[in-house]
Amino acid sequence: MTNLGVLWLGTAKQRSRTCYPITVEYIVYDDLENKTNKLEWRDNSLNPKELLEDIMGKAVELTYSYEMPNGLFRKSIRYYNENLVRELLVNSIAHKSNTISNDSGKADGLR
Repeated sequence: MTNLGVLWLGTAKQRSRTCYPITVEYIVYDDLENKTNKLEWRDNSLNPKELLEDIMGKAVELTYSYEMPNGLFRKSIRYYNENLVRELLVNSIAHKSNTISNDSGKADGLR
């Protein structure tokens, strides 16, 4: 089975045997470039679908929105489109090289 197949269909123990597992860092900076939030996913306990759901659930800054006046009502508009963020994460997981390590020592994924 390919590394991608093991990531999707394998158990956590099987995923831990892959040379280069999926790692994701989620970092939030404020206006002054100070780090305000950092989350990391480095273990192999989750398959890519579960990992995606966990990221979308814990990355609360991705759910921020503003309210736009719409007549007598207000319409809430998200800063980041949920479908776009999900697509970016899926693409980064699917196109990750599973045969070479990351030279910089930093995690793959969105920054």
